[in-house]
Amino acid sequence: MALLDVGVMFAAIAVAGALADRLGQSVIPFYILVGMGLGEYVLGRVSLPVVGTAAVPETEFIALGAELGIVFLLFFLGLEFNLDRLLARRSQIGTAGTIDLANFGVGLVFGWLVFGAFLPAFLIAGIVYISSSAVITKSLIDLGWIANDEAEPLLGTLVYEDLFIAVYLSVASALVLGDGDV
Repeated sequence: MALLDVGVMFAAIAVAGALADRLGQSVIPFYILVGMGLGEYVLGRVSLPVVGTAAVPETEFIALGAELGIVFLLFFLGLEFNLDRLLARRSQIGTAGTIDLANFGVGLVFGWLVFGAFLPAFLIAGIVYISSSAVITKSLIDLGWIANDEAEPLLGTLVYEDLFIAVYLSVASALVLGDGDV
């Protein structure tokens, strides 16, 4: 039955990709919807007569495929970044990235208002702040906007976010794993 589940997964991904292409949209949101739909908590609890269950169980094959997909996506994204051009615009990128940090502050205030404690507020701030570099870059490529003048500073701001979030994740991990006492 596992081979049939993998077949259902690949068929769903192919249909989602074709639909996204036909609509002239990025495939990423469609892939996310397919992943959610085929997950065990949505269609996995619904028994379909043909397949038995629509959910694709987390097998070693699926886990390896997911990890390889991330590695290939990051490799692909690395091809789009030109370090020399990013360094040439470092002051513009630094300014935009620093202004973008306001989102972290908004998330921190929101988290404090909702939870009234530092650790949950700090975690919410990270969620509110970060953008997915992979999703945004892939969307820019899919929509043909990567060559636009705005794309370069946008990609630079994403690099700034990624550098900030690396430090943030280290601090967040220490707080969560170390009882969260501040």
